[in-house]
Amino acid sequence: PSDALPDDDRYWVDLAPRGRQTLLLIEAETTQVRELQPAFHLRTALATLAEAAPGRFRVNVRAPEALQERDVMQADWVLWIDPRPVADDALAALRRRVQAGAGLALFLGPTTDFAFCNQALFQTASAEDSLLPRRLGETVAAGQGQPRVRLAGVVWSHPLLSPFPDPVYGDLARVNFNAYARMEATATGRDRVLAA
Repeated sequence: PSDALPDDDRYWVDLAPRGRQTLLLIEAETTQVRELQPAFHLRTALATLAEAAPGRFRVNVRAPEALQERDVMQADWVLWIDPRPVADDALAALRRRVQAGAGLALFLGPTTDFAFCNQALFQTASAEDSLLPRRLGETVAAGQGQPRVRLAGVVWSHPLLSPFPDPVYGDLARVNFNAYARMEATATGRDRVLAA
């Protein structure tokens, strides 16, 4: 209220996203069995979220070899599963779109093309503009003299991870990883590691 008592002044800012968000899921077709595709679990989770909030977002799925500039430019979020080479114009569009504010999440998996990631997604000359913040190193797999590993140094207070420490709903701290990729220490000064 506009009175002389500032103690009861409250201002509310609506931070909810407006309109429909477009998610671009880039996934190579590694098998014709839908349930064995690399992003099956992610696609299932997104479909569930879309059902819970009809009209809030739309998911476009594209194979890397079919990805076009217009697919990228329409996306608010890009989820790239097992990154593999894409056309140069699509990659350039992705750089522009991320610099303009679109979100990008890379999910590394067994069919990830590490050479492509290190040459095309990580930029040595301008690491601040890289789509990949650090160069990928070797892959370490459990069973080859290495035990399974769990996440360490988790920043549970970060909004991305805050829902998961609960043993009933999250249990992320108890997940065992069979393989992981080392990342070279080429921090740009803006990196923040949320878990290792």
